[in-house]
Amino acid sequence: MTLVRDVAGMAALAGLHDAVLLDQFGVLHDGARAFPGAVDCVTRLRAGGARIAIVSNSGKRAAPNRARLAALGFAPSLFDAVITSGEICRDLLAAEIAAGRLAQGGRIFVLARGADRSALEGLDLRATSDPTDADALLIAGAEPERCALEAYAALLAPLAARRAPCFCANPDLRMYAASGVTFGAGAVAQAYAAAGGPVRWIGKPGAEMFAAALAALGVGD
Repeated sequence: MTLVRDVAGMAALAGLHDAVLLDQFGVLHDGARAFPGAVDCVTRLRAGGARIAIVSNSGKRAAPNRARLAALGFAPSLFDAVITSGEICRDLLAAEIAAGRLAQGGRIFVLARGADRSALEGLDLRATSDPTDADALLIAGAEPERCALEAYAALLAPLAARRAPCFCANPDLRMYAASGVTFGAGAVAQAYAAAGGPVRWIGKPGAEMFAAALAALGVGD
């Protein structure tokens, strides 16, 4: 039987569990700086013998997330694994190509923060800037400070009308921005689905994220 207990803080869990799964944004840091005490907390969990994995709905692959964590003061040695929805999505896209459900050399329209295309690394897919010319859609992030949700919906309408497959590598409906809480990439995918476009959701709370983390840590059921 799984027991739920009240604890005064994370320090009380040190040494009690074989593995610890941690989110990063809003848990360890705010995207710009580590929260007070977060590095010390993870360090103590590690010292207590816990295997630790980051499980994040980041549309980027694991490597850039490891680099960000290191830049914020979290030593790479603190984590046994970094599991991101972007990494899981990249593996899924590779499987779709291998199965013939996505054409080799196919065109894919990418929505992401900045110029991130890490989920396409090593894949025989061509990113296109024209949604009317795309065979598929990857939603790895949203930029609500630059584009309203209604504008995203209008931009993607031609793809939805053709029922082009969408892979949402960040299913968060809400996100923190400089202006406060606003819509996230998941809300863009939700609008795409409402317009008739098929969406494959990749990320928490999907079981595949946690299965990948436990497998990486060598933890059984």
